[in-house]
Amino acid sequence: MGYRVGDPDSDSFTVRAEAGEDLISITALALTEEIDEGGSARFRVSSSIALGEAIRARYRIDTQGDFIARGVDSSGNLTIAAGQSSALIAAATANDNTDEDDGALTLVIESVSGLLPGGASEYTIGVGGAGAATVTVRDDDAAPMLTLHDASANEGAAAGVPLRLTLSHPSATLIEGVVETVSGGSATAGVDYEPAHRDNPQNTGLGFRFAPGATAATVFVALLDDSTPEADETVLARIAPDRFGGGDLTIARAEATATIVNDDANQLAIAARQYSVLEGRPALFTVSSGFAPQQDLSIGVAITRLRGGAFLDGTPPDHVVIAAGETSAEYRVETRRNLSDVDNGYYELRLLAGRGYGLPATPHVTFVVRDLQGRASPVAVGVRPHAAAALEGAAAVFELVADLPAEDNLLVNVRAVDAGAGVAAGGDNGRFLAAPFSAEVALGVGETSARFSVATTRDRRDEANGIVLATVDGGAGYFVDTEA
Repeated sequence: MGYRVGDPDSDSFTVRAEAGEDLISITALALTEEIDEGGSARFRVSSSIALGEAIRARYRIDTQGDFIARGVDSSGNLTIAAGQSSALIAAATANDNTDEDDGALTLVIESVSGLLPGGASEYTIGVGGAGAATVTVRDDDAAPMLTLHDASANEGAAAGVPLRLTLSHPSATLIEGVVETVSGGSATAGVDYEPAHRDNPQNTGLGFRFAPGATAATVFVALLDDSTPEADETVLARIAPDRFGGGDLTIARAEATATIVNDDANQLAIAARQYSVLEGRPALFTVSSGFAPQQDLSIGVAITRLRGGAFLDGTPPDHVVIAAGETSAEYRVETRRNLSDVDNGYYELRLLAGRGYGLPATPHVTFVVRDLQGRASPVAVGVRPHAAAALEGAAAVFELVADLPAEDNLLVNVRAVDAGAGVAAGGDNGRFLAAPFSAEVALGVGETSARFSVATTRDRRDEANGIVLATVDGGAGYFVDTEA
């Protein structure tokens, strides 16, 4: 064909014209020096002479960085049409979200394959001195943002609490760093978790790394399990600012909380404020937990009538909630009143198994709703000892108890007698009252209790202990609570 080229792997070629022949030079030119990623790098390939026949050139595109778009051929053939002195070629670049250094696309004319069939042969055609052209590709992605996220795990989790680290978008370079545990959480280092910081030779920190292109990494706070029911506890962790290396980035959140979730049962207890209530009065119960939960604790409840009359007013709630930070909650059962004479109603309240708590050994209580036998008195009054015992010669103190605050001033009739075994047998052994006691005890408006005292005698005899029995007698404005 009348031309020769040098090394086909070089960017330029030595062309030697034969005697009596002219030299045609093929060169490359970048139409723009720089583009942003996502744009197209455009080149012009020119012939020093416009021939009447087409010219074919072999080219390749070299890349610096990962910018060339998917589907773009990195090599090929270029044709300068007959009568033309140049042709254009464009290479699209990828618009990714990876933070990376600026790169470049370089068009290299590798060789000229000669004239197309039927072309003239009196010319030598070769690659000129400007056989390559470069376009700089600017990365337009901001530095990624690094975030350390909160997490939680049961205290018995073998792997520990998984703290995730994320990048807002990838980086083209390796990023490495260390997360340390710091003071300030409610958990105790060495008791609830294994401390990880530069002052602990057994665990100097929790290392993490993002390989180029990665956006997620995880470190684990090691836990120390126990069998003690307790509140959930927290460990504070942070990215160590002076133990960090790699590509450019911004730390969006450097600190996080690792929550150690108690997996030992929170033991419950249940108690009735009154195990006996009058019909129409609420039955009140207290459900308590061994420790204050960090979140509301919902506890299932079921009520069953065992025997007797039906007194429940509607359907009682099927659960009771101990609020976060509290250790107890009230459960209320409404009863209704009827004016007929029916048997007392006996009920069982039972706590149901659920998540986040353990049931007591006896998860139920029984209570009775007492029938008023058609009476209309709004207040039931009973009596109980204020102190379980007293020495002879001292006063025996009792307490009146009303199930509701008195709406009017009441005078409650009370009496007390010796009731020891010796007295009951007809003797004086254990008799400590000089005479039977009776009195009216005032119960004021809004009051639910009042105390009264019964004097005893001291006879200096060695005798059996006695019993003083106090009772409430009927009167105006109240009903005698015979079970109090």
